Amino acid sequence: MIKHKHIKYSFTPILFVVAFLFLPLPNVPGFMPDPLQDETNEYTLKSVYMYNFTRYIEWKTNPNNKFIILVIGDSPIIPMLNVIAQNRMVNNMQIVIKKAGNNIDVNNCDMIYVPASQNDKLRSVLLDLDNTTNALVVSEAPGDAEQGADINFILDGNKLKFEINNFSLKKHGL
Repeated sequence: MIKHKHIKYSFTPILFVVAFLFLPLPNVPGFMPDPLQDETNEYTLKSVYMYNFTRYIEWKTNPNNKFIILVIGDSPIIPMLNVIAQNRMVNNMQIVIKKAGNNIDVNNCDMIYVPASQNDKLRSVLLDLDNTTNALVVSEAPGDAEQGADINFILDGNKLKFEINNFSLKKHGL
């Protein structure tokens, strides 16, 4: 406590307030939600990342004036990508989301998303890409960047990150 003339200053309340501001917030449900706590938030972030990837890649002109994103199998990302497709464009091209079942035709696609549940199909997708297809392959299983995916999402704790395979990007002409 400092005495200055007839005024007493106490730093205890000030320190308490400052300390409170810098304390980590408790992980109480509803208090401060973890951004990746549920699957919807995770796939919303992934879909936004995927759209933003399109802004940093030089795409070849598509004769049908559509930017086609192929999702292999079922994935919770499909509804999120559909929302983006309704509201955004890539280089003045309409975004079209397609879902591949058993018969996967990767040609004429601009981006291919391989969810972790379909990871066994990544190798065949990469083999099916011919030299004229400039498709960005995005995946989400550990080790996929080393297997040849161009971009691979990874979860680090509660943070969404991605790996970039520059060799694969060059191989795919991107």
